[in-house]
Amino acid sequence: MANPDAYAQVYAKLSRLPLNTSKSITQRGARELRPVSDDDIRALQTVADRSYQDEILPTRIEVRSIAKQSIWTK
Repeated sequence: MANPDAYAQVYAKLSRLPLNTSKSITQRGARELRPVSDDDIRALQTVADRSYQDEILPTRIEVRSIAKQSIWTK
């Protein structure tokens, strides 16, 4: 990641978490490309639903409908 501090700041603002918590979370993130799993979609759907409830997102997003799992060959 080119700028982990800036990424953590954006994450903190969007998630409404303290910056030190956001840094800890973003440092644990995956560093290499891999296929999008069903668990990834479920986790992101939880975040999207919360963001919609908190009025961060103006409309509800169905993550599975925009996830491209078929890009990766097995």
